[in-house]
Amino acid sequence: MIIKSLTGETLLTTPGNSLSEEDLTKADLRRAYLRRVNLTGIVLQDADLTGADLSESHLTKANLTDADLTGADLTKANLTKANLQGADLMGSLLMKVDLTEANLTETNLKGADLMRAHLMDANLTRANLKGANLTGANLTGAIMPDGRTWEVYQADPLAGICEEPEARARAISAWGHHTWQDCPMYTAYGWESIGDAPKAKRLLISAFVALFDARLLD
Repeated sequence: MIIKSLTGETLLTTPGNSLSEEDLTKADLRRAYLRRVNLTGIVLQDADLTGADLSESHLTKANLTDADLTGADLTKANLTKANLQGADLMGSLLMKVDLTEANLTETNLKGADLMRAHLMDANLTRANLKGANLTGANLTGAIMPDGRTWEVYQADPLAGICEEPEARARAISAWGHHTWQDCPMYTAYGWESIGDAPKAKRLLISAFVALFDARLLD
């Protein structure tokens, strides 16, 4: 098997059509072309896969703990039960990806495109969803960044953010408004951006804004 970069440079050559963990850990996989490759159960802990094309690849139960997947293309990839704890997926393409039961604890999903992603029963505890696109995502049974299940979160998405009755009432009055100047967070507290909020609340606010803008919060 020959693994090439997106520009055609050969990164790795192995006998046959299989890839071992040793092969992958030794290779420079930045911007690697790994589309539709079967990496089921592979260990890629701490791997640098910056900008790699892993679209439609099979990564079921793969260990990608602390891996750098910044800007990687994982469109339609199968990451069922994969371990992505602490991984950096900032700006990555995750459209229609299958992350069912995946561990996304403390994963950086800032600016990631998760449009129509399958996140059923995934663990998103302390995940950074700032600027992520979650339009059409399925979060059934998922653990949200604040530790609550999606179903419990939906019942009160303002918990941990707007505890004061007056602020909560102002936020609810702005429901359905999606420009920052008239959205619930601005209306509740007058914050000009997420950066104006107390540091302890920013992770929760980032998740709320991503979910709210994706029209997932009725």
